[in-house]
Amino acid sequence: MVMRTYPIRVGGNSGPMMKEIKFETIAERSGISVEEIRKIEIGTVSGKQRRISEFDWEQARRAASLNGATDIALTFADYIDVANRKAREFKDLTFETQAFIEEVERVTNARVSLIAKEFGKDAVIIDRRNWPQLAVRGSS
Repeated sequence: MVMRTYPIRVGGNSGPMMKEIKFETIAERSGISVEEIRKIEIGTVSGKQRRISEFDWEQARRAASLNGATDIALTFADYIDVANRKAREFKDLTFETQAFIEEVERVTNARVSLIAKEFGKDAVIIDRRNWPQLAVRGSS
């Protein structure tokens, strides 16, 4: 299952959101400029500025339950703190981000196995801290 640290909707009246917030709020929390957030948060089809909201814990729990989620790909970890863009492993993420991820796992009963922290070739952390040891194919 894929989820964002801050859920989005297309601009206008495109569906309900728990608690809509302003880009300025994310900028204050994360250290990312409002201008950068505005450039990122544009609908690819509609071209409209997106709406963004606080993370909805109950919606996450329900979605994971209904979809039978076993793993979660969490995107926009840099919206929690821009320092996460430098992370290469789970342990490099800020304490606040690690705590958020651990709470996502607790609420959804699924492991967060991929963490996207920006756009680009080094954007995804493959988090193996909770994975069992996997046998290497072809080895005897």
